[in-house]
Amino acid sequence: MQVTYKGAKAIIQTRGLSKNTQYTVIVHEGAFQDTSGNLFAGVPKGDVVFTTMDVLNPTLSGSSPEWLEQTVPQNADVVLTFDESISLYNASVACQTAGSIAEGIV
Repeated sequence: MQVTYKGAKAIIQTRGLSKNTQYTVIVHEGAFQDTSGNLFAGVPKGDVVFTTMDVLNPTLSGSSPEWLEQTVPQNADVVLTFDESISLYNASVACQTAGSIAEGIV
């Protein structure tokens, strides 16, 4: 983590926190001072607590058959792999050729 400041604000850059996780901010005595040299008393454990949430959409990380694969059996399942766990939500999928669409609703 990196800490920067601007005026009366301290900015704690929190890149890479885990999703759906509770964090407690602890600032030790003397971590900041005002323009007169007076030290900040600190933030004790439990005074600043927050929980992160998952705000990123799942993305496709792989598929079988692979892109442009030529030797796929007619009865092969299509497997889509995502970068995180998923569940069904209003699922509607299609397999399309140049002349037709085979749709499926889950």
